[in-house]
Formats: sequence, C-alpha cells, structure tokens
Amino acid sequence: MVAVWLDTWDAQRFVGRSNRTLERWRKAGIVRAGKRRGEWVYDKASLRVAKREAQRRQRETKPGPGRHRSFQTEALFDV
Repeated sequence: MVAVWLDTWDAQRFVGRSNRTLERWRKAGIVRAGKRRGEWVYDKASLRVAKREAQRRQRETKPGPGRHRSFQTEALFDV
C-alpha cells in the first residue's frame, strides 16, 4: 500500500485540529511525519487513526468541575 502524505494545511483540515496539535502528535510519535522540501508532511493513515482516537477520548470525557452541562448561569445572579 502506498502512503498518502498531506502537508500541514491539508492535515489540519483533515483532522480538524490546530497546527499545535499536529506538532504535539508528531513529537509524541502518535502520527507518522517527515520533512519534504523543508516542510512537514503527515501520513494520512496515521492521521485517521489519531483523529478517531481523539474523538473516542472526547466522547468518553466527563465534564470536570465547573463544566457541568446542565449548569445554569442565571442561578449565580439570583437575588
């Protein structure tokens, strides 16, 4: 199978994440990346896996303190 490589801009659009996230994933070894003509390129298959894993983690994450979904800001201002 031939690897498909995406430049940084296309990779950001593909995974819906920022350049900083791609950089973190790259440094952590989560995605395959390399330099081509001085610019980072990302393996599309590894981006797909990382994106799926990030979405799974996001679904499983429960709201933390102060982030409860049913929180009503109006209650703060009741007199």
